Amino acid sequence: MVSRAQAVAPVVALIVSALAGCGGPTEPVVPTPAPTALAVATPAPAPTPTPAPTPTPGVEPPVTNTNPAVRVTIRLYSVEDGAGSFISNPDPDEPIPRGYWARVDVTSKDKDNLETNGNGVVDFFISTPRLVEVAGGHTNQRRLRALEPVTTDVWATQDGVRSNTLTLTFK
Repeated sequence: MVSRAQAVAPVVALIVSALAGCGGPTEPVVPTPAPTALAVATPAPAPTPTPAPTPTPGVEPPVTNTNPAVRVTIRLYSVEDGAGSFISNPDPDEPIPRGYWARVDVTSKDKDNLETNGNGVVDFFISTPRLVEVAGGHTNQRRLRALEPVTTDVWATQDGVRSNTLTLTFK
């Protein structure tokens, strides 16, 4: 009688032989790693320049110059009725109607003839202070209204420099 081990042995030999004919066992397959990308230096971003403010039509950019004033000029800027109506660039030789406000404006220039805010405040002077009401406003402007018909002189100083004299007639 043939034992089970003896009966299985030829089958196992046949399988081993068949496998040997196929080239037999091979080395384990090791996957090839994908190549890593070379590190490329990223350039530093160029600084973005701050955009210059876009000028608004009809609006002057603010003056930032603080050099001392060497020339100070005063002018009649507008004549206003106090109720919202005004005359821009009025003729200073024309009389200002009773009850109207005269707005005077001071512009200062530095040694390079550039507009400046100067180092000191703008001081305003009126030759007939008891006859003219003065109202504030912008640091370089004053509003004047006569209490009665009068001709008055107006001037200003800044940084020790005196402006021209503006003569106004209120009727």
